[in-house]
Amino acid sequence: MPNHLHHNPRPLPELERDSSPGTLATNEEQESGAGRVHLRIVSIRKRLLDPDNLSVKWLIDCLRYSQIIRGDEPDKITLQVEQRKCGKGEAEATQIWLTLPPKA
Repeated sequence: MPNHLHHNPRPLPELERDSSPGTLATNEEQESGAGRVHLRIVSIRKRLLDPDNLSVKWLIDCLRYSQIIRGDEPDKITLQVEQRKCGKGEAEATQIWLTLPPKA
């Protein structure tokens, strides 16, 4: 078995489909980013990080290695990174939103 496939005792994250209509990008943004996947990553934290410490490189690389996105070059994705504090009783989490480009 390859080294990167060792058993991890933690449960796998649950993927949820967005039920809201429409996409995150406006028509103008879609035209300027034609053919690119829009990634919106929201870090939900009990204590906010300094903006320069909120790195999502490893997460985007995981999306690329698992072939969820074609690549992370500027002509393949647009990126939006945010963070917010947890609400009362809300667990820390990371939300990843992918908006696919419209089909030509």
